Amino acid sequence: MSSVVDFSGIRGDQNGGLGCPGLVSIIVPCRNEIGFVERSISSLLRQKTDGLRMELLVADGLSDDGTRGVLDAIASSDDRLRVIDNSERTTPAALALLLEESSGEFLVRADAHSEYPDDYVFTLVEFLRQEGADNVGGVWDTQPGAETLQARAIAAALTSRFGVGVSYRNRRGDRPIEAETVPFGAWRRAHFDRFGPFDPWFVRAQDLEHNIRVRRMGGRIVCLPWLKIRYFARRSLGKLGRMAFDYGYWKIPVRAKHPVRFSVRQFMPPALVAVVTVCLFASIWYPPAALPVLSYLFAVVGAAVLAGIEHRSMLIVPYCTLALVLMHFGYGVGYFCGLIDVHLRHRFAFEGENPVGVGPEGKTKTSRRT
Repeated sequence: MSSVVDFSGIRGDQNGGLGCPGLVSIIVPCRNEIGFVERSISSLLRQKTDGLRMELLVADGLSDDGTRGVLDAIASSDDRLRVIDNSERTTPAALALLLEESSGEFLVRADAHSEYPDDYVFTLVEFLRQEGADNVGGVWDTQPGAETLQARAIAAALTSRFGVGVSYRNRRGDRPIEAETVPFGAWRRAHFDRFGPFDPWFVRAQDLEHNIRVRRMGGRIVCLPWLKIRYFARRSLGKLGRMAFDYGYWKIPVRAKHPVRFSVRQFMPPALVAVVTVCLFASIWYPPAALPVLSYLFAVVGAAVLAGIEHRSMLIVPYCTLALVLMHFGYGVGYFCGLIDVHLRHRFAFEGENPVGVGPEGKTKTSRRT
């Protein structure tokens, strides 16, 4: 057993809601991550905190693939790790539990699908201390989720600017950048007194909604592009398409709660779906109308070839082509489905910033102040 102080009896709302001074709480929502959880948690326990005390809390969403056994085995040999049950099995429920159970002055969110550099936590906390940011994070260094051609192609597509534009998936540099959002994030505990907790109503995109709220209230979100998180991408095209659909879909409920302007790149996939659909339909009577579709396909293949050259494997080009199309169309179709659910089916409704009515699972939602 490691020789550390037990913080489990100290609540974060003590010390005037500021948490235990000098303690950083790493909080990890987790469910069914058997392929990655051991390396992820091990990388977090290896953190060089240079005098900071550390606790690591994992909220396990009743994993049924062996993840819980791995977590319990690690916790039995290192008492900095504490595992708690998340019976609701959603990310916002996990975050609410973790905020309640943690004790630190500083909170660093992580997930169990990534690996972290040894100075990850210290770098984030030092930036919070010295620069006064309200949320700070690194960037993803996207890696294949498996050694298959399909997985390698998906990772290449997720770092392609043709696939995702300029985002924290491909941002580079050695200077801090003001950002709209960052992967995971790090905060002082007092942050949540000012800006409110993560909204449990957003089963997806709760980090996006929270960061929009932070910016609207005058907060600063800072990306450190040199601080790279090894993120393991989806292993299959089917899972990639579902992820893209969710990204597009949940943009609409977020916009319903916060009517703010999104970046141009976020409107491009739904615009693409609309143009392709209209052109294909029109080409039945006027064949030249299909030319924009052919131009798009030519551009996709070109981007896939460039990705193959960059990753030194032309074998990934066919899968990368499919991945890029799935990303664009999955997001675009999800976006339109979100529009239908919000504006036609009224499955999301807000009074000001409070959700009311029926949510995406068809369950009645009660009003909740954020």
